[in-house]
Amino acid sequence: MQQPKLVIFDCDGVLVDSEPLTNQILRDSLAAHGLDLQLSDTTKLFVGGTMAGVMSEARKLGADLPDYWLELIYSKIYAVLDEQVPWLEGAPLGDDQQETYFEPTRSEEQATVYEHCARALDRSLAVGSHGLPLIGTGDWNEVSRFWADRGSI
Repeated sequence: MQQPKLVIFDCDGVLVDSEPLTNQILRDSLAAHGLDLQLSDTTKLFVGGTMAGVMSEARKLGADLPDYWLELIYSKIYAVLDEQVPWLEGAPLGDDQQETYFEPTRSEEQATVYEHCARALDRSLAVGSHGLPLIGTGDWNEVSRFWADRGSI
């Protein structure tokens, strides 16, 4: 089996606390086009969907969005994310832990999204005995076997 050269998992908000920034941009853009929602309402209505879906739903709710709105909103989001965004912080796993659940905090340290991705890739270069990227102390094969033993996959 050929080893992949790169695997990227997109888990919004895991490495970069980008949602507050992007949700504010979305709210402001919709307000500028006639749909003035509270930030909390924007989040409830649109988080988890696609921007094309946001555009369609916002138009149904009365927003007067131009046909080029997708390009506009993406350019605004990318411009903000090219600036500095905070890291997320949390306690590292203990020696006896395989996983933990917690609400991360926003770090004082900031970097561009590119720098966040570069650091994540640098940290993920270690591989396990199967030649697969490590997840904590085990590689993907070991993690899959862990869940398969429990009937989850």
